[in-house]
Amino acid sequence: MNSAGPETDVVIAGAGLVGACLAALLGRSGLRVVLVEERPGKPATDDRPDPPSPARVSTFTPAVRRLLENLHIWQELETDAVAAVTAMHIEDADGGGRLRFDAAEAGASALGYVMENRVVAEALHRTIGALETVELRTGVPVRGVRVDTDQVRVELGDGGELSTRLLVAADGAASPLRERLGIRSRGWSYQQTAIVASIEVAADHRGIAWQRFLADGPLALLPLADGNMSIVWSAGTEHARRLLEKNEQEFDTALNEALGENGRRLFGTARCVGPRAGFALAYQQAREYTRPRVALVGDAAHRIHPLAGQGANLGLVDAAALAQVVGEAIASGRDIGSTGVLRRYARWRKADGLPMIGAVDLLQRSFRVQLPGFDALRALGMRTVDAVAPLKNVLARRAMGLSGEMPVAMRPPGI
Repeated sequence: MNSAGPETDVVIAGAGLVGACLAALLGRSGLRVVLVEERPGKPATDDRPDPPSPARVSTFTPAVRRLLENLHIWQELETDAVAAVTAMHIEDADGGGRLRFDAAEAGASALGYVMENRVVAEALHRTIGALETVELRTGVPVRGVRVDTDQVRVELGDGGELSTRLLVAADGAASPLRERLGIRSRGWSYQQTAIVASIEVAADHRGIAWQRFLADGPLALLPLADGNMSIVWSAGTEHARRLLEKNEQEFDTALNEALGENGRRLFGTARCVGPRAGFALAYQQAREYTRPRVALVGDAAHRIHPLAGQGANLGLVDAAALAQVVGEAIASGRDIGSTGVLRRYARWRKADGLPMIGAVDLLQRSFRVQLPGFDALRALGMRTVDAVAPLKNVLARRAMGLSGEMPVAMRPPGI
């Protein structure tokens, strides 16, 4: 290390949604940030088409919308790229329970916003590309890490080395950096695969998101801005394999059967358009979110079932929370990589995020219980929640990011 101290303030491994968001927040505050991504970037002159794959979409909460507004990203998104979710219908295929959430009843204009992950990531990368404080290096894996008292030395795959005050793992659920640091995680496979595809429906979706819990996993339909819908069909591993192997007509038949009477009444006949893909589902939780001069964010810290659509949102809250903790440390003259500073981030995110993560896991398990009479009890619980408006709205506002200790960048004005 030279006498001037570490050459950069923060190194972030992983340039996906969460890593890019964190880089934008820190870079705007004046910190020197190097964002490294193991996957190589596609050359600007390379006009070869990407292999066909379904668009990956997420339902972003109103709190995330405020974050993107504060980064001046939301304003540049084309309206035809964003679908507002005005209502959410949930039903239990076995027990007959139903639960409906309405944005107006929750005092909001939308429960969430469905967008392609790619659209948001590209907007974030345009933002960091305009920041002189942020350097992006693609095709550069982290090969080695040495944590010292006052810095972290990061050895890169291109032969270079960086010294930094803080190293952040934002490199996904498999997180090579987390493994390299020796941070253990616990978790389990759900023995399910999520099938993702775009579908065309006969009726206007009217901004309604819909989810039906089937015997081996939930089928979710999310409205898209072009009038189509995106499905996330979580099914047992073998069942999902058979679904993916079906031809288009066979898959459409299975899909319409899975929609059930209520789904077909809402949306009419459904037809898959474009390719399908499957992703194995698992629960995973890092035992430590931080170590001296190291922090984990997004899927590197926690991985959950997609049934509640909270994975991307939790990761973006991580980014905003860590950026706020770092900013507060700078304002008070503290070392941003110190144990005390990073412990504040870990406590915050575990206290706020673990209840949501645990609730999603419990919900997923409850719909797979096959005990006699349990489906009737579950249906009664759903109907009870649906009938108690104050309770339902509390749950809705929590899922929308309108309650709990939210980072300042995600709060409504004046709060």
